[in-house]
Amino acid sequence: MSDQKTHIDLSLIIVNYNVRGFLEALLRSVTRSMDELKVEVMVVDNHSSDGSVEMVRSQYPDVLVIENKDNPGFATANNQALQKYQGRYACLVNPDVLLQEDTLRTIVSFMDHHPDVGAAGCKVLNPDGSLQLACRRSMPTPMSAFFKLMGLSRLFPKNRLIGAYNMTYLDPDTTHDVDAVSGSFMVVRRETIDDVGLLDESFFMYGEDLDWHYRMRKKGWRVCYVPDTRIVHYKGESSKQSPRNLSVEFYRAMYLFARKHRSGYGLRIMSWLIHGLITLGIILKGAASITTGLLRQTTLPLVDLFIINITPLIATTIRIGSLTSLDEHTIISYLVVHGTYSLVWMPCLYLIGLYGHRRYSATGAATAITIGFVIISAITFFTPAFAFSRAVVLMAWVMNLVTIAGWRWIAGRLIASRRRTLIVGTDEMARTIQANMKNGLHDPYQVVAFLDSDPQVIGTKIQDIEVFDGNGHLSNTLDYHHIDEVIVASTSVTYQEILHLVSACTRLGVSLKLVSDDTQKADSLETVSLVDVGEDPLASFQRIIRRGLSKGGLMKRD
Repeated sequence: MSDQKTHIDLSLIIVNYNVRGFLEALLRSVTRSMDELKVEVMVVDNHSSDGSVEMVRSQYPDVLVIENKDNPGFATANNQALQKYQGRYACLVNPDVLLQEDTLRTIVSFMDHHPDVGAAGCKVLNPDGSLQLACRRSMPTPMSAFFKLMGLSRLFPKNRLIGAYNMTYLDPDTTHDVDAVSGSFMVVRRETIDDVGLLDESFFMYGEDLDWHYRMRKKGWRVCYVPDTRIVHYKGESSKQSPRNLSVEFYRAMYLFARKHRSGYGLRIMSWLIHGLITLGIILKGAASITTGLLRQTTLPLVDLFIINITPLIATTIRIGSLTSLDEHTIISYLVVHGTYSLVWMPCLYLIGLYGHRRYSATGAATAITIGFVIISAITFFTPAFAFSRAVVLMAWVMNLVTIAGWRWIAGRLIASRRRTLIVGTDEMARTIQANMKNGLHDPYQVVAFLDSDPQVIGTKIQDIEVFDGNGHLSNTLDYHHIDEVIVASTSVTYQEILHLVSACTRLGVSLKLVSDDTQKADSLETVSLVDVGEDPLASFQRIIRRGLSKGGLMKRD
């Protein structure tokens, strides 16, 4: 690799795999972070199928794209760019990262003033605003790995011995020399790369950064954690798309590192520990996956099954006055009733589609309950062995209509309602989006207000929509006005402000979207989801509560 001087300050290298939305958001934040730096941006795409390459080439024609025909792994893909980059520094950054406006300038300035530093990383935050512990690490030893994996480092983070793995005993707001920084964002000096070589391609996804930093320090280069700027890292977004078993890859990387840099007794301990953890990790992940899948698929049927079995008991109590006088024969008879109800009504609910795309259909539930009632009535009439009380059947039908169809009607109205939306910005783009929403072009949204920090527009109305104060406590604003979704629709909003939005929205279970550049060319609302609550049950529950209180007038609103 040539050591000739170049006019490019920083070569930004992004390895992408099927995270187009995050990649677009990152590239936009990079554009704002360049300042007066001369920055070269390189995207290595590992055979994405989500249109990532097409998006980069159409929206960012100055970006150099290396398009792979398969997925060779993170280390190999980075090396492809490291063999071509021209900057004084190389910056390896994950696509699921957001930068502040000062991030690149701050980290390059630090490297310029500390020529003995081979690599540096900044403060890395989780979407909820908490510190991502992997942004500063020590080299793993059997003892530090044990404390980390057993959870003891979380219980005693300030203990220098127990908290050694993530160096949690260090002040997160002070610059420190560390063993390694986060591979999600690290700047490396050209002379350092020439000295220690490229990433080790034996590592597919994890561990290559740790190995690289180990080799740097062995050659005498410093590695520094610089908290003067910060980024948000949506940890694991790219890895979610990987077909590989990531738990196995993680522990495999630990084993490769131990085999390469440890020996003797330490290697044997690490090898034993890691192989045991691989087995345990596979078992636990498989069990968790099966349990989660079963809960997701059986929650609604179990709720309905409970209702179907409780309504005959209530109806029987109403019919005979008390259940205490039932003899053994009668109890057995009513168990037959319960079994019959379940065997008839549950298939009806399933066949109507209430455990699929029609899960919140009150009409579908009423239809299924009525069909089941007709079938049970026929069984009661034509089969003497099942000639149980028609009054109980009738009352159970009415109660099932009220409960099973009723809760779906309520949930459907609350969840499927137009989302209460806050538009960040008041420029032409924000006004156009609001006008389109008002005209029904983007029907799911109900614009509650604009949000702006300009004192001249705060408190005024734009197209009959009030402008809220963006300088206040954002979480209180979102909570007080029961906001379901925030849309950043202005290019004047800084990424530092967006980071605050990400933190507040994540804590409250509010969706946050960044308007895509494509929206400026069409009426369609193209967005990049920065906080996507999706099918998160907790977020859905929070939304239902906010909807219910709002519709019921139980919460004060302006």
